[in-house]
Amino acid sequence: MDSIEYVLSIIYRGSSATVTVCDGDGCTVATATRTFSLDEDKEVLVDPDELLSSVILLLDSTLRKAHVSADQLSGMGISAPENAIVLWELNSGSPLGPIKFMHLDPLNFANRSLFLEGIESELNRDHTHQIKEGTIFIGGIESWLIWNLSQSKHCVMATSHSLVALRAEKSLQSFIFPQPVSCAEQVGHVASPYLSGFPVAITCVTSTSVSAFFGAGLMDQHDAFISYDREGLVVALGAFSHRMDTVETLSRSVEKFRLHAPLLTPIEWILSANFQAPQLILEWLLGSPFTLPKNKNLLEGLIEAHLNNESIVISSSQRSPHHAMIDGISLSTTSEEIYAAALRAMAMAVTTALLDMERLTGQHIYQLYTDTYGFGIPGLFSLQATYANLPVCVRSCDAVSLGTSFLTGLGAKCWNRDKIFEWLSKNVTTEIYDAPVSLESSDC
Repeated sequence: MDSIEYVLSIIYRGSSATVTVCDGDGCTVATATRTFSLDEDKEVLVDPDELLSSVILLLDSTLRKAHVSADQLSGMGISAPENAIVLWELNSGSPLGPIKFMHLDPLNFANRSLFLEGIESELNRDHTHQIKEGTIFIGGIESWLIWNLSQSKHCVMATSHSLVALRAEKSLQSFIFPQPVSCAEQVGHVASPYLSGFPVAITCVTSTSVSAFFGAGLMDQHDAFISYDREGLVVALGAFSHRMDTVETLSRSVEKFRLHAPLLTPIEWILSANFQAPQLILEWLLGSPFTLPKNKNLLEGLIEAHLNNESIVISSSQRSPHHAMIDGISLSTTSEEIYAAALRAMAMAVTTALLDMERLTGQHIYQLYTDTYGFGIPGLFSLQATYANLPVCVRSCDAVSLGTSFLTGLGAKCWNRDKIFEWLSKNVTTEIYDAPVSLESSDC
């Protein structure tokens, strides 16, 4: 990796947008973040125009902090959740409502179409003419940002976006779908006005799950990655494509999406699982007027003593993955005990998804990777190793940010797979939490 080359990454995570500049040695030179506030229902309702304005300001501030000019950038990449959706009008470019999240029931693939049909019905009230004329775009966050940053020249989306599978639906032909592109290839340029008069190549369009998968350094069907973040738990696993037709009919916790990264891996699919209910409870506890400290290290000491106390049980509601049921609460229950119960619920949900993935693919998972971003603490890592009966390997980096930078450099052809894995082995440490050895399996 040549140290004079830089790549710039834009990462949207639901409640935040981050811009990062990395040098040719893979090291972060500068980063800037904008956090979006929650409404009274603890949901983040972000206006697409507000996100675009924030990203433009972050681009400028990050380059200034890095002392890097736009003509030194080899490429720019964008990573966003694969279920985030933006609608906008072709002629005016105006967004039609806030960013939406398509929360799916993997048991019923038709729910994806019903979700979008509901959006179309909602739009019919105020935008009947545009729907009839077929002038409404529907795409991901990455689609919206690229459309605007390229001044309407490029309309693309990640192949891993949940919308890709719906492009052929007859009932949705009134929408304009962006063109899916590989996660690491040049797809156009950012218009010169946005980066000090220099047109920078767009070399990465991907989802946060794919970014995490590569940022953790996974290339094996026997590895999985879990992100205990504030936007929803994600488990990603590379899997063989000839078994993927069973996912919609058999899986209770897992969905699939396509991965197109020919220079990185022969894997064609990634399986993912999202669990919102425990995260909503944790976010509620941290945002409520309780005594829980915001400092992660202080919080860790209070919570770990309650992790193995299973008197309080949190389970997902059958109605929606965003609703949870809490059993075992009494007048003496503390917020720390509820917080610990939510962490246990996450660990159990991960374990269920891993078993589902093994059953669907016929491949055993031997290692589970994660990072320190989000709600992850040592006690949770140990608990996860016990529940899943797998070693949990904790990377010392933010896998999403690192993976987006890697894919951006790969698409710009200034980095390659061998150099990426060499850099990971030298610069990223891994702490392993082993599963306890049972007496039956012991040689003693």
